[in-house]
Amino acid sequence: MSLFRRGPDRGDVEAQLENVRGLVELLSLSRANLSAANALLREAGASLAQDDTMRAQAACVRAEAIATSLEADYKAATAAVAAIRTRVERMEALGMPVAEEEKALGAVHARATATRELEGVVVPDYAGARTLATEAAERAEAKLALADRASDAVFSAEMAVDGAAETFGKGPVDALQEPRALLERARAGTASGDFERATADAAIAEKLALGAIDRRRQAHETLESVERIVAGLRSVGISVTSVMRSLDLGRILLAKGKLLAAVDVFNEAAQDAVQIGQRYRHLLDAISDGQRTVEALRADGLPVGEAEYALARAKAAMKAGNYALAAGCADDVKAAGERQREAREILRAQIEATKVQAQRLRELGMAYANDVEEMVGKAEREFLEGDFAGTSEDLRIASLLIRPVKPQNKESPVPR
Repeated sequence: MSLFRRGPDRGDVEAQLENVRGLVELLSLSRANLSAANALLREAGASLAQDDTMRAQAACVRAEAIATSLEADYKAATAAVAAIRTRVERMEALGMPVAEEEKALGAVHARATATRELEGVVVPDYAGARTLATEAAERAEAKLALADRASDAVFSAEMAVDGAAETFGKGPVDALQEPRALLERARAGTASGDFERATADAAIAEKLALGAIDRRRQAHETLESVERIVAGLRSVGISVTSVMRSLDLGRILLAKGKLLAAVDVFNEAAQDAVQIGQRYRHLLDAISDGQRTVEALRADGLPVGEAEYALARAKAAMKAGNYALAAGCADDVKAAGERQREAREILRAQIEATKVQAQRLRELGMAYANDVEEMVGKAEREFLEGDFAGTSEDLRIASLLIRPVKPQNKESPVPR
């Protein structure tokens, strides 16, 4: 066995050379520049002619690697360039600027005609062209995606704004001024290629338009709610003039699209209507209490003239819608009843006190004690019969009999 390294078998190298030649011819159909691989194949043939099978085999291996690499890069670069051109056509159809993409195509072509080293030989820089073309194609696709999103956003915003405009009807609508302005700015952004800004503006415009529709719905619901409350108040004769003024103002604001202001006015009207209803309910209760006060005075035999007069004024003021005056008159009924009862209790106390004084006179043997007792007894009978004026007069006479030297004594209060 030889101690020197033997080269590969010639037959094997010849077969390998033919295979690589066939591969290179096939790959050459892609129009890739495989001249470097062909040069290595010629070098392999020359080495084989000199029986240098080892060098011939190495040249075959290099030729195959170079041809395969160049063809793959060329094919990928060509596909990426085709993708760029397709996307450029779409961008032009959308009115998008394509200067950057045209510049990228020029750079790809320049790189493909430049050279680099591969497997120790100079070859066309298809790898660099492939990288440039792939990156440019991705950038163009990203722009188109942004454009699509912007277009979809603008379309959605247009639908929302048009829907809101149809809901509000003809005429200027304050609530749609901002979304309309944003929509126009989004359209301008799309035309200039500022797709991110256009998408953001369109999204805000859509949100504002839909929000305007929702606020208008809320305003109408509030208006209808207040109208139902007002109808209920009117059905029992309650004056709702202030509420109606608020509703008229709210309707004007709503027609102009001043939604927030309209909702505020409607809410205030609702609160006003509820408060009017509550005041009316309280006033009804107060008048009912006043009626019971009059009936109680009459049942107790007390004068009811003052209380009845105040009650009549309360009812008349309530009917006229002057609830403040009606409430004051209802309070007067209660006060009149309290005064009558206080006067009655004072008379009762005076009768008892005069009885005590008459008893003392009798104990002292005063001749006029009988007269005093007679007047006190008469006063007591009149008190029980509800004749408080007579009671007061008789007590005054008894007081004069007891203290004849002081006729100016203060008269007792009399329920009237």
